[in-house]
Amino acid sequence: MKILAIRGCNLASLAGEFEIDLVQGALGGAGVFAIVGNTGAGKSTLLDALCVALFDRTPRLTNHSRVVVGRGEEDPGALGAQDVRTLLRRGASHGWAEVDFESGDATRYRARWSVRRARGQYDGTIQPQQVTLTTLDGGERLGGTKTETLEQIHRRLGLTFDQFRRSALLAQGEFATFLRADGKDRSELLERMTGTSIYTRLSMQAHLRASLAEQRLATGRTAAFAIPVLDDPARAAAESDRALAELARTAARSRHAGAEAAARWVAERTARTHALDTAERMLGDALCGAEAAAVDRAELGLRRRAEALRGPWEEAQRRDRELAMSHADVQAAEQSASVSASAQRVLAERQDLAEEIHAPIRTARIAAGIVERTVESSASRARATRGPARGVDSVNSSGADIDAAVALGRATLDDAVWISVRAALAPEITGWNDLDAKFAQHAAAADAIAALDRAQKEQTTARAKLAHTRNGLVTEHQAAIAKHGDAQRKADAFQKKRGLTLDAAGKHEAAARTRLVEVERLVAIGAAARTASAARDAIDRRRAEIAECTARDAIERASTETARATAVAVRAEREHSLAELRKAAGYKHARTELVDGEPCPLCGAEEHPWRDRGGFDDAIAAAKARLDESTCTIDGATAMLASLDARSQHHARELSTLATSHSTVLADGATAAVRWAQQLTVLGELSLVGDPDAPAAEAYASELHAASRSKLDEAKAARSQAEAATKAAADAQADVQLRQAELDATVVRLADVDRKLAELDGAIERRAGERTSRADRHAELGAELGNALLRWRTAVEVERADPRAVAPTLGRAQGRTTRTRGPLAVANETPSIDREAMSPAAAASAHAWMSELAVTWRTRAERVAHADSALAAASAALDVEARAAETAVAEHAARCVDATRRRADAIAALATAAAAFEHARTHAGFDAEELRRLLSAEPSRVEELIERIGQLERAVELAHAVVAERGRLVAEHAVVQPKSLEDAAEVSVLAAALATTEQHAARAAAVIAADDDARVRRAAALELLARAEASADIDRVLGEVIGSHDGKKFRSFAQSLTLDGLLEVANGHLEELAPRYQLERVPNHDLELQVIDRDLGEEVRSVQSLSGGESFLVSLALALGLSSMSAHDVRVRTLLIDEGFGTLDPATLDTALHVLDKLQAHGRQVGVISHVPQLKERVFAHVNVVQRGGGRSEVIVA
Repeated sequence: MKILAIRGCNLASLAGEFEIDLVQGALGGAGVFAIVGNTGAGKSTLLDALCVALFDRTPRLTNHSRVVVGRGEEDPGALGAQDVRTLLRRGASHGWAEVDFESGDATRYRARWSVRRARGQYDGTIQPQQVTLTTLDGGERLGGTKTETLEQIHRRLGLTFDQFRRSALLAQGEFATFLRADGKDRSELLERMTGTSIYTRLSMQAHLRASLAEQRLATGRTAAFAIPVLDDPARAAAESDRALAELARTAARSRHAGAEAAARWVAERTARTHALDTAERMLGDALCGAEAAAVDRAELGLRRRAEALRGPWEEAQRRDRELAMSHADVQAAEQSASVSASAQRVLAERQDLAEEIHAPIRTARIAAGIVERTVESSASRARATRGPARGVDSVNSSGADIDAAVALGRATLDDAVWISVRAALAPEITGWNDLDAKFAQHAAAADAIAALDRAQKEQTTARAKLAHTRNGLVTEHQAAIAKHGDAQRKADAFQKKRGLTLDAAGKHEAAARTRLVEVERLVAIGAAARTASAARDAIDRRRAEIAECTARDAIERASTETARATAVAVRAEREHSLAELRKAAGYKHARTELVDGEPCPLCGAEEHPWRDRGGFDDAIAAAKARLDESTCTIDGATAMLASLDARSQHHARELSTLATSHSTVLADGATAAVRWAQQLTVLGELSLVGDPDAPAAEAYASELHAASRSKLDEAKAARSQAEAATKAAADAQADVQLRQAELDATVVRLADVDRKLAELDGAIERRAGERTSRADRHAELGAELGNALLRWRTAVEVERADPRAVAPTLGRAQGRTTRTRGPLAVANETPSIDREAMSPAAAASAHAWMSELAVTWRTRAERVAHADSALAAASAALDVEARAAETAVAEHAARCVDATRRRADAIAALATAAAAFEHARTHAGFDAEELRRLLSAEPSRVEELIERIGQLERAVELAHAVVAERGRLVAEHAVVQPKSLEDAAEVSVLAAALATTEQHAARAAAVIAADDDARVRRAAALELLARAEASADIDRVLGEVIGSHDGKKFRSFAQSLTLDGLLEVANGHLEELAPRYQLERVPNHDLELQVIDRDLGEEVRSVQSLSGGESFLVSLALALGLSSMSAHDVRVRTLLIDEGFGTLDPATLDTALHVLDKLQAHGRQVGVISHVPQLKERVFAHVNVVQRGGGRSEVIVA
């Protein structure tokens, strides 16, 4: 993986666009390049741009804070404190970050992150960010949604965000701290730098799983033994009760079944008898209906006689309808003949009018030489599609076209006269297009000459201004040289006056802050010790309370068990007495124990009329009351013992938990005491107070904390002063650079002005030559246009000589039109002629006159030609329609004759049919009105009467059959009568008794089933408990091996292995960076380090003995080692090392940079990020982030 370029726009302090190309330009061939700038200039923003384009995350915004930063709820720019969109520069409408990178397979990609505000406004609401990935070679876009695109980037990079931070962004300063830290702090640093926090979570999870497994086993054991089951005597009694209940239920079922059979036979007999009665009533109804159908039979006979006369009657009706239709045909034929004759007269008048108007227009067209046109009329189109029209239809189809043609001819008479008078202009009008083009060329040449004159004047004025500007620039250049000298002297003065360096002040502040952190750690240890002491006292108090409660419960248990044993003996005696009394009383007393609504145990009845008749009622009731009292006493004692057992178990579990907690608290207290002593040693303080939970320890820690806080405040003030001095010097240096930039800009502007002056001189000379050539062409065109204008004017003057010459051609048609002007009027006055030199105004006037005359000619000629063709088509259409009208008149006359003949034939046929019908009616003996009524009804009336009479006859037959069948069923049912019908009326009583026995049997069976289920559930629970105990062994063992409540046990082991791997890779880098040294772990210590000095005969040295330069090289080797480990199989070829160079002296700094430059041989490019200005002097390729004031910075690559 290699970073090729980083770009961005409007990100934090970096206003506008910037680009850092790591392949081309100044950084392309550099093994090491520096990213330098003042504190707050925006160096870290470059890393943010890199990370946000690749991962939509940044190293500085990694947690999930819900704090919203803004100016209130109404602020559209308010965002979460950890939202990456806060990178957008305030006041910018959009921003973006872009990274070009090369994957492991040498494919190049471009990842882009962008954000914008709504509507492109600077105060709009910030919209969700967009992420895209495209290939640089083909431009193919990968991924769709933001999540899919980030997955594609991860796949191409081969690194997650955390792996990228540890392999490409190296925080060398963390490893310098890592070298000198103690075991605990080194553990925390190693966990943060290598991402091995998972081992802490695994250790804590193993401890938690072991604890939960123990809790589940205890809960399962309690639940298994809490399932109640019957003891053996109770089980035997329940089975005996179930057997007796089954016998009683069998007997009740048998008697109830017999009663139900008898009741069903009685019900069936009643139903069959009722059905027989119903069938007999139906037979009587059917016979009555058959007798009432005599009227329908008579009507049926009469209608059958009348149907024989239906043929003659319908024939007479048909002849009468034919006669009515003949009358209508005669009237229609006569009306059509009249309309056709009228249409023929109208067509003749229209033919005369059209010919009268067409004659002068045709004469004018021929005189002007206009070609005749052909226009197809609507009448001819109609004939082509549907054949020749006839009569009035023809007149209606072409009338609109003919009227339109006549009106057009009348309106065009003036145009015909105008064309005839100016027939001599026809040749000139034909060549007008060429002449019009020459007019346009003449005007264009004049415009070009004027434009050249204006341009030459403007260029002369511009040259004068440029000369004046150049004089001013010379003055500005001299002033810029003076300002640059003043700024350089001021910067030199600030550099000489600098006191304590910012790095030294930072070291002092870091030392004070570290001291404060260590003191706060001491305060926390004291607080933990006091907390452990308070917890220990609380556990001791709770143990004493449980012991006291357990003693009270033991006394109460002994008393309760004695009372229960006594009550059991008393109950047995009282049960025996009650049994003897009941035996003596017999069944007479058993009746007294019955309860209304409850079934009798013998017969099952719920009503007990003999319940109150018994001999030993009072004695048995008293004995039963005493037995119930003993039973209540035993139940109360049993419940009390169960409560005591539960309380004892709870106390045992609580004591076990307290014992564990007590051990933990004691261990925490001992650990706190050890850590207290160790922390005092780290602080270099005397152990004046050995017990951390003592009040004196708290006061001592508070005193140290106050002193450390005071020193930190003093160090912060010193650092602020150093920052102010550094910033003043940087501002002075920036002013020098700004003045140098202004000086350079002045030189560039002078060169630009000189170049423009030379260009203007050349342009002025070229335009002078161009104007001469265009003036010659303008004169030539003026002469040609003057000759053409003379010809047009001569033609117009000739036409004006005798305009009345064409008047006789108008004929009588001219008198029919109303004219608003004379036939010889011209467009306007002709312009004057100057063939030697035609001015632009004269040319424009001549062009307007000739153009108007040509347009008028063509417009009038078009109207004359169109009117001539329309009138010709109208005349042809009128001729056709006239012939069609004549044919229609003849056809309508013949149709009248034919309709009159058919009407006479219909009258004769009607008379013959009426005489035949009257003869048939008289012979049949029908009255005329009665016969008409019968025949006017539908013929289906006969079939309807036949169907109705048939239905009545079939109903009588069916009723006879039903009566016979139901009588047979009654006789057959009487044969199968049961032997006894006594229980038929007692079915409900027997059903109630059966239900009672069923319930008793069900209750007895439910008791047995419930006990069986309880036994199965207890066995299953015990089996599950056994399996759970077997499976819990794994959690117990895992908890014992790696589990701990704080995760320390497994974390220490895993980190020792991680440290071994890190040291192995780091030693490989040390072979190249500093072959003198090797790192190894201190024997018998998981996280302690020592150095092997090969130049001193493999001498073992403490890491604290390394000098600043040596520590830097060792920590850099550790950083490179972590980079290799975190990248796994991905070869990272771009490294960015953040800070760590401010503490090096110049010689060591040169050595470190030389070592980093050697990494280029391994294909790596290293970027060093620092605010140290001297780094820029020692690294030739650098990215300088320069503050421009107003919160704006600029990225300069050099």
